[in-house]
Amino acid sequence: MVTAITDSKERVLSPRDVAAARDQVERERTYARYVITIDEEGNPVNFEENPHPQINVLAVVGPAQVGDVFLEETILLEIGIHRSYPYRRTHGIKNGSPARMIWQRAKHASLSISQLGKVFPEIERVLVEDMRKRTKNWRFVKTGYRTRGLFRGDRNPERTRQMGTRYSVSFQDKAFLATVLRSELENRQVPLEKDLKRAARKISLITSRYRRQYPSEKEFELMCSYPKIIDLYEFLERRNFHPHHYYLLCRALERSEGRFLFERIMKDLQIDRDMVSCWGALMMSTDVPWFRGVHTWCVSNEWRQKVIWSKRYRKEVVTKHKPQHLSFELSDKPTDGDFPH
Repeated sequence: MVTAITDSKERVLSPRDVAAARDQVERERTYARYVITIDEEGNPVNFEENPHPQINVLAVVGPAQVGDVFLEETILLEIGIHRSYPYRRTHGIKNGSPARMIWQRAKHASLSISQLGKVFPEIERVLVEDMRKRTKNWRFVKTGYRTRGLFRGDRNPERTRQMGTRYSVSFQDKAFLATVLRSELENRQVPLEKDLKRAARKISLITSRYRRQYPSEKEFELMCSYPKIIDLYEFLERRNFHPHHYYLLCRALERSEGRFLFERIMKDLQIDRDMVSCWGALMMSTDVPWFRGVHTWCVSNEWRQKVIWSKRYRKEVVTKHKPQHLSFELSDKPTDGDFPH
């Protein structure tokens, strides 16, 4: 499992990159909400909290060896808080209005598994305190809950849950990404595997009717016109599963007769199988720490939409960009069995 977390890319830093890394650390200490400084082994050395932050992130800075260059201090991890995302450019806030543009930060190095294991108690303490500070005066909110299956069913408006605070981690920080995935697997109010096995049973009831192992294109187009298959497409698009959710679904459908049709539907939905396998390995890794005192949820990442003017078509077109981060929710209170949206 370690090979899935280790970043094997060889990076070559120029003197300009070294100077930029040093400037970025100074910018983090000036504008970031929380900054944790660690030594080479990952032990926390210093903690700073900015009373007037301009970047709503938790940053971990420390030394790193990048190729032949040793950086005394560089950004090793950023965790976005609430509506902020790691390494993204943002507008600084002053008196409730945008004050200045703070540009995105470059990623030169990441936390290793051993470093994360030593600094994680401090990260967990900061995030849990931040979550409890934000949700201290929050009340239970009413939410719908499907009582008769996953595809078509009534909603119970009396079902309530305590909402948590959202955070985000970049796909590049694989060690902490594995921590979040493992936390959802181990510390979810309704167990993740139980919830997805229930979904897999519903999917199996639909796909097992069509036992042909490898349907042709014409047969597949015909199948996509069936009402049950249309319901399955709507269900998968509505739930907006993450790659590690598809990993558990495929594992639950491993002995089902409809697994080949489900894999063909995943291909039609442009689900990256390599990413599914990678995230599955990260989730199943046992050598990473995970959140133990709070409930963890991986919530949906909507594709970012941007309207631009196309010179070719002489009209405005909408472009979609895949998310480069994973949003997760931390909560003290028990939550419903459905994914929060």
